[in-house]
Order: sequence, then structure tokens, then C-alpha cells
Amino acid sequence: MTFSALTSNDSHRKVQRFIREYVDSEITPNAGDCGVSTLEGLSRGMKLPAGVPADEWDEFHDAILIDEIVRCGYLGVIWGIKGGATTGGAPIASYGTPEQRRHQTPALMLLASLPRQKRVMMGKHWVINVEKNWITQGQLATHALCAARTGPPGTKGLKVFILDMKMPGIQGNKMYNSGVSSSGSTFIDLQDAVVPAENIPGKENQGFEIIMSTFTHSRLWVGITALRLGRVALEDSYQHALRRETFGKKLFENQAVGLKFSKMA
Repeated sequence: MTFSALTSNDSHRKVQRFIREYVDSEITPNAGDCGVSTLEGLSRGMKLPAGVPADEWDEFHDAILIDEIVRCGYLGVIWGIKGGATTGGAPIASYGTPEQRRHQTPALMLLASLPRQKRVMMGKHWVINVEKNWITQGQLATHALCAARTGPPGTKGLKVFILDMKMPGIQGNKMYNSGVSSSGSTFIDLQDAVVPAENIPGKENQGFEIIMSTFTHSRLWVGITALRLGRVALEDSYQHALRRETFGKKLFENQAVGLKFSKMA
């Protein structure tokens, strides 16, 4: 991704038209039926929208992509499409070796460590024991990032490990979240999981920096998501007020209701 001035061009408008058409035709009509399942097809590899070349893609394309997906109005679906990949993909792209980047998939998640976890160095492998709730996209993730303390207290004693979710000792159980079940939330349990040392991205004791790097992008989509969902809620409530009749008139014709909309807008 390149970083340029936040001004739109033909490439950005092309992406917006492409994503809006896709969201309106494929995601929004089906989002209400995704309460108990993750959108599996969208969590697997896809080319960049509208055929935009990778070297042309910048942060404005990213903002448009996030904003248009959120227009569906279903937070669980939004998380299910891009939640885990947003936090898990960026560290691999920035800190992973060429070999690690070749084998990583969009179905990534970030598994935060717990203070009571156990990790032991055994030859060229690490043995990790940890459990964690609420792992977004965990039901379909093929890989995960796990942060573990392997050194002294402080920011220099952390490592990040790339976990293959099919390796022995890793088990995931589905968790049900009211209203956001399609996010694929999972309880992940590592029992004596043996992780090769070559599955460590970045340099020695660079784990804290890698963890913090996830916020650079996730803060962007959290902010955009909050703003767009607010606009969706305003639009939906406005349309409802125009349709709903009580005591012989539309809700919107009541002065108190109109005042609420003026404050929200």
C-alpha cells in the first residue's frame, strides 16, 4: 500500500463503484441470514477489487473498501469478512519473511497472550500452552498470530508466533455472540502446541512492536466502521419514521421526532 494525499481519483471511484455494486447485490441482501455462519467465500483469497494493480492501491482505496462493506449494516458480517484479516494480516506483510508471506492466507487472526500461559523452548521448537476467548474468524482461520512472553518483564520479552491451526495441540470451539454470530468468534485452546522457531516473524524480542503495528490499520477501520454504522442507523431510522404511522400521521410529522433527527444529523 502506498501513502499519498487523501484526494480521490478515477482509480478510487472505480473501486467504490465496484464494491458498492458487490455489497448491494451480494452482501446486504444475504446479511440477515448470516447470523450463525461466517461468509466463508469472502474469507479466502481474492484479487484486489475492480482489478486495481497492487502498486496502485493506497490508503484511500482501503478506506473506500471498508466504508462500502460497512454499508450492509450488520456488524457480525463486517467482522466475519475482514475482522481477523485486518489484525492478523498486516504484521505478516510487514515483519514476515518471504517464506512466511508466501504461505500466509487472509484467514488470519491475532491471539493475545495470557499472563498464566506456559511456553518452553525445546530445541528448535517452542511448546505453548494458552487459552483465549473471542477470537474473531477463528472458525475458519488457517493460521493465527500468538503473542507470548518468552523473556523478562517489559516490552523486550515478547515474541509473536505464527500458528498453523491444524497442528496438534490446537483446538477451537465455536462461541455464540448475540447479534454478531457471523463474526466466527472462537474459543482457542493450545495444549502443548509445538511451534517451530522459523514460525517467528520479525527480529528477536520484537513481539511488542509487531503487536502494536496491528493498531495502525485496525484503528482506521474501527473509526470508519463507527462513522458508517452511525450513518446507516440514521438513514434506517429516517426511512422508518417516514413509513410508520401512529395516531393517524407519520412519525416524522411529530415535532419531537423531527427534532431528534435534526440533532442526530
